[in-house]
Amino acid sequence: MMGPYEGCMHCGTTSPASEYCPKCGKRRGKWCPKCQTWKAAEFHSLDVNYDLQAVLAEDYEEALFCPHCGTELQTKGAPHE
Repeated sequence: MMGPYEGCMHCGTTSPASEYCPKCGKRRGKWCPKCQTWKAAEFHSLDVNYDLQAVLAEDYEEALFCPHCGTELQTKGAPHE
C-alpha cells in the first residue's frame, strides 16, 4: 500500500501522491499483480523510417501490460492499495 508520498519510476523524485510527477511530468507507475511490483506507466517510443534511417517522431505511450510477464497493469486506486 502506497503512503501519502511516492517515488517516480522515471526520475526517482519522492513527492506527495499524484498521477503525474511534479518534477519530470511523467505519469507515475502502474501495479503488476503477478510480479507484485510497480512498473513504469509510460514507455518511450520512436516512430522510425527504416528506409531513410531517420527518427520521425519521439513520444511516450501508456504501458498497458507488464514488460516482464505480460499481465495487464493496474492503475492507482486498484484493489491492492
